[in-house]
Amino acid sequence: MSKRDDLIRLRDAVQVGWPQCADTPYMTPFYEAFGIGWIAKTAWDANCGSLDAALWLHNMVLPGWPYDISNAGAWTDERRGLRRPGYSGQSNTPARAWLLAILNALIAQEVTP
Repeated sequence: MSKRDDLIRLRDAVQVGWPQCADTPYMTPFYEAFGIGWIAKTAWDANCGSLDAALWLHNMVLPGWPYDISNAGAWTDERRGLRRPGYSGQSNTPARAWLLAILNALIAQEVTP
């Protein structure tokens, strides 16, 4: 499975609300997408609602990219100054929405097979 496939699988799981934060043994999709280490753990924390973790993850994997978060969702784009969002995410929590926007941006950067 490619890195892109791992990111898509993780995005799709987060989008439907799985895994729940109580499901710590099910962090495998996070490890497959980001490798074992702090980035996977931070993505997990963003999945569980931590805005601090979402900010840290954004700065690590999309350095310098602008972003916007709200109760309605989140977006990020590598092109500064545009009014339209490049990659967005919608979820029941702002941190999870931001994680989805980050995942969408990372998927777009991966070369399609």
